[in-house]
Amino acid sequence: MKPPAVISVIIPVHNGSRYLAAAIESVLAQTNSASELLVVDDGSTDNSQQVAADYGDRVTRLSLPHRGPAAARNAGVQQARGNWLAFLDADDLWLPERLACQLPVAAADPTAAVTGGWENFLSPDVEPATSRTSLFAAGLQTAPIAGTLLIAKNRFLDVGFFDESLWAGEFIDWVLRARQAGVQFSAVPELILRRRIHATNHTRQKSMRNRSFFDLIRKHHESTASPAEGSTP
Repeated sequence: MKPPAVISVIIPVHNGSRYLAAAIESVLAQTNSASELLVVDDGSTDNSQQVAADYGDRVTRLSLPHRGPAAARNAGVQQARGNWLAFLDADDLWLPERLACQLPVAAADPTAAVTGGWENFLSPDVEPATSRTSLFAAGLQTAPIAGTLLIAKNRFLDVGFFDESLWAGEFIDWVLRARQAGVQFSAVPELILRRRIHATNHTRQKSMRNRSFFDLIRKHHESTASPAEGSTP
């Protein structure tokens, strides 16, 4: 009989206290419980650290200077004790069956990266002026995003850490490198993640997003002749 999967969940947060508790609760409410929940504070100046601290020993807390989401996720991976990794942004929500849906697929092929369905939702606290400018895809989405990934830690490390030079698009970069490394992606059809749209989404910061996506395109254009190496923290 195989031992149960030991899953480490990593939540990076930067000034996300407004939504962090709901994200943590969505992990703790899983029907198939995670073994470890790490909240990595990326130099927050709000009370994000206190929100995480309120959960006591149910949450492992790490604190970094502000270096971006890639660095925060990498720190979580380094600290993680589980043999499986899962990720959640501090403003998003897992559905209760998220891990239960994915674990049978992961067990069938431990070398694969398992993802799943997700949907955008407009946060109830969004001001009307912001909601009118929030254009986002409606309905069930299936493209891989960080909040749906479940992967064996050793397989993740085969690909390499997230590129800390990218402050946006770092997961797209990781997926491209994973595909170059021969990682197969298996998606469960169920909805497993709700992605919150609000006024301060990281990817709504246009100058940062555009610069990072330009760097991402240039990086992979220059590396078409040979697979890119994963950066290390």
